[in-house]
Amino acid sequence: MSGLRRFSGKYNTIVLSLVCFLILLLVSLHATMTAWKTKRDNSRESNRWKKLRLADLESEDIARRIKTRLKAANYVMEDKDPVDDGENVVDEAAELDRIRQQQKEPTAPPQQEQEQQEEEEEEEQQQQKEQQQQQQQTEKTEQRQQVENKHQPKQQNSQPSNLTQCPEKPKDLVGPIQTYLDPVNISTVESRYPEVEKGGNFRPRECLPLERLAVIIPCRNRTQHLHVLLNNLLRVLIKQRLDFTIFVIDQDLPTTFNRGMLFNVGYLEALKRGDYDCFIFHDVDMIPSNDKCLYRCTFNPRHFLSGVSKWKYRLPYRGYFGGVVAFTREQYRKINGDSNLYFGWGGEDDDLRARILNKGYSLLRYPQEIGRYETISHQRDSGNKANPSRFKMVSSATARQDVEGLNTASYTVTEVVQERLYTKIKVYINMTEIIQTRV
Repeated sequence: MSGLRRFSGKYNTIVLSLVCFLILLLVSLHATMTAWKTKRDNSRESNRWKKLRLADLESEDIARRIKTRLKAANYVMEDKDPVDDGENVVDEAAELDRIRQQQKEPTAPPQQEQEQQEEEEEEEQQQQKEQQQQQQQTEKTEQRQQVENKHQPKQQNSQPSNLTQCPEKPKDLVGPIQTYLDPVNISTVESRYPEVEKGGNFRPRECLPLERLAVIIPCRNRTQHLHVLLNNLLRVLIKQRLDFTIFVIDQDLPTTFNRGMLFNVGYLEALKRGDYDCFIFHDVDMIPSNDKCLYRCTFNPRHFLSGVSKWKYRLPYRGYFGGVVAFTREQYRKINGDSNLYFGWGGEDDDLRARILNKGYSLLRYPQEIGRYETISHQRDSGNKANPSRFKMVSSATARQDVEGLNTASYTVTEVVQERLYTKIKVYINMTEIIQTRV
């Protein structure tokens, strides 16, 4: 019994100790929470006063700026309401909003302003170059027209002497147009374009064209594709009021196809038949889908393609310069034309790009929405296999530029036929003789 009492006394002592400990713990926690809340409230109050002070300073600054602006505008701000006579009244609220909006908009750094100024100066220089070139083209057109009127007999379809110059961008161009990629008979195409004269010549009758254009199309065993291209391309050229001739350059078998050299042949043979200012080198499977893609030359070589259907309306790589390109007569002569050494597929476009840049020209390209082209699906010709040496040859493009190209183009014309819609020039190329010019 006494043992039970001793155990009960010890138990009561332990319980009392635990109760005291819990009371002390609660008191300590309460004191800590009270101190934290006090500190938090003080901090909030301090921040609130800081914000109010900043707002006051901002308001004072804005008010000071408004007074300065009004004073500069011969207005006086008074504490009392001024008399409103209905004229020259400044909306202070609107002025305040405008100044706040200016404070939110970051000012351009000096470097950015300098870059923007340089871009504007560069654009102005380009516009001046275009105006000078257009003026030169106008003078050449007038001179050529005077020579033609003087030396040629008057014909029924000759142009009146009081015509104005054709617009650079005709107003009836609509932009995206429907393309026709299905096979078509050449007689059908001929019936659609009766205004095109034999040999593929066209000249607008309602105005004086800005320049004379030669369209060079290298082609071998692709007659059906040529008909599809003409069916789509002619309506664009005619609608753009161009004076043009279509040249189809064919290469005799069995020599491996040489696209770059056929461009040189087309350039040289076209100049034997007319005084052309601008040369468009056009692949037979590239179909324009926007009539605002102007077939003209400018102060730098131009690349017409910005997206092609077979590449999901993109380009295979950033530096691509193939498909459809344009040069003035002087530009193509200065770069010494294309290389003659690329027998087989690939490499000649990259070589041409290197020649252009090496002579100080820049590359121009139409925007994405304008330079869109459709392609005709086809298998590569058996005589146009990939050139295994193309990558090595491109690396020496600039070293060969002045010693091989337009000035070393050696070929034999085997046939010239004036079809209704184009002039066909067939040539033989001696591959062994050409390769001997390799540097």
